[in-house]
Formats: sequence, C-alpha cells, structure tokens
Amino acid sequence: GRWVRTIEAHTEAVTQILFGPTGTSLISGSLDGSLRIWDRSKGNLMGQAETSSPIHALALTGNGRQIASGSEDGVIRIWPSRSDQAPLTSVVPIREIHAHPRSLTSLVSIDGNGKHLLSAGEDGTVRHWDWVAGKQIQQIDHGAAVAAVAASPDGLRFASAGLDGVARLWSSASGKLLAEMTGDPRLRERLARLDRALVVA
Repeated sequence: GRWVRTIEAHTEAVTQILFGPTGTSLISGSLDGSLRIWDRSKGNLMGQAETSSPIHALALTGNGRQIASGSEDGVIRIWPSRSDQAPLTSVVPIREIHAHPRSLTSLVSIDGNGKHLLSAGEDGTVRHWDWVAGKQIQQIDHGAAVAAVAASPDGLRFASAGLDGVARLWSSASGKLLAEMTGDPRLRERLARLDRALVVA
C-alpha cells in the first residue's frame, strides 16, 4: 500500500499506461504526443517515439511484440518491439491506419495472436481491424461518442461504453448487439427501497 517510485514521465498529462509483456517495463502515452518505455524497477527511460498528435490509447499486440497507439488525429500507429529488453526497435511506426475521422479514444487487442485490434472513437463507432493487412473487418455504431472498449478473453464478445451513459455488449463474429446496460444499478435499488418504504408508510 505504499508507493515505491515516482517517474516524471511526460510534459503533459499521461493518458494511458501499460505493463510490458513480461512486466519488467512500463509503457506510457501522453497528450504531449510521445510514447515512452520505462524500466519498472529503476525508472530509467528505455526508449521513446514521438508522434504529431496527442496519444489517447495504447494496446499490446502481436503477442506483445508490437505496441499500438491511438491518437487525437484518429490514427492507429503500430510500433515495432521485440521484448521488454529491446522495447522499441524503430522510432518510425511500421504501419499507420487512418481509423477514425475524429479523435480515437480506446484500443484493445482482440485475439491471441495479436493481429486484430478494436478501436473506438468520438465519432461513435467501434471498428475491428486486421492491422497486419491494414484492413477494416467491421464497423459498429454505438450511437454516441465511445469512451472505452473492452474484449472478452476469448475474443468472442466486446463491450463499448459511451458518453451517453450506455454500455453495449456485441458479438465479435457478427457485430450483433447482445445486451444493453444503462443507468446506475445502485440508484435503481435505492429507488426500489424508497418505493417499498412508501408503500409500507
């Protein structure tokens, strides 16, 4: 329960942080447009890359061999990496995908071999990508700006959470809506208790 190290990582807000594939490094993205890799135990900078746009999302892909960043310009950039010991093998992305017309807000790897990514954006869409081919597989319309996206461990389902206060569960294979979650369950329970108390009164 106590902190062990402070890393002065960026000149602007840190928007995303991940552990590297073996847990010995930390990967950070920032509104200053930089992607940086840190030695977790010593806090030393191990590698960095600069982009022209603020970074809002990060994900490990390719079984941890690549780092995906998502930026305010709507572009997914794939960065080459071999391991925690050689965290960036180039400061130039190996692929750039113009994924969304507006800011990209969330990224997640959706399969075991790391060839597929989900991206979400302020345009209200969630998009499924084969980043190796640079090809969009499908597009889902959440209906409002998407704040976050998450995939199940088996990759068969994913969820999108919107700024409209609604979370939706989807089938990865068909893109079909499976469930919708809205409102605050704690508030609903409190209202139900008050209704029961009113009836008793």
